[in-house]
Amino acid sequence: MREATIKVEDHGYEGPVYVESDEGRACLEGGLAPDIDDCVEVEPYELRIRTSIHMPRAYSRITLEITGVRVERLQDISEEDAEAEGCPECEVCHDVGWINSGPDGGWQCTAKGCGDAYREQYERLWESINGPGSWDANPWVWVIEFKRIKP
Repeated sequence: MREATIKVEDHGYEGPVYVESDEGRACLEGGLAPDIDDCVEVEPYELRIRTSIHMPRAYSRITLEITGVRVERLQDISEEDAEAEGCPECEVCHDVGWINSGPDGGWQCTAKGCGDAYREQYERLWESINGPGSWDANPWVWVIEFKRIKP
C-alpha cells in the first residue's frame, strides 16, 4: 500500500501523520482535524510530502509480513491462489455460483461466468487488466505470499 504523508504539526493540527489523497484534497484521519470528518483543501506547494517508506511503523494502517516468494508461470496458479487473488464476486448471487434457497438446498446462479472455478475467474480478470492474449502468453510472474500483522 502506498500513501504519502506529512507532519500535521507543520500545518497547525495535532497528530502523527496526514494522509494525502488525489488532486491535493486530503482528509485528516483518526481525529487529527478539529472535526474528525473535516476535509481541507490543500495547496500542493505547501506540503513537504514524504514517501510512505519513511512513515513510522506505529502509524501505518496495515503491516504485512512476507511469508514466501517464488517465480512461476502465470497459468500454473492453483485454485487456492486464484481465490486468494480476490476475483470479483458475482453481482447476482454475491458468490461463485450458488444461491442458498433454504434448508433443502440451493440453485445455481446462471449469470454469465458465475459458477466458474476461481482459476477461470482469475484468467478473465488477468485478461481484462493486461489485454487480450495476455493469459495465453503465460509469462513468468512473481508470487509474493504474505500475512497481515494485527497491531
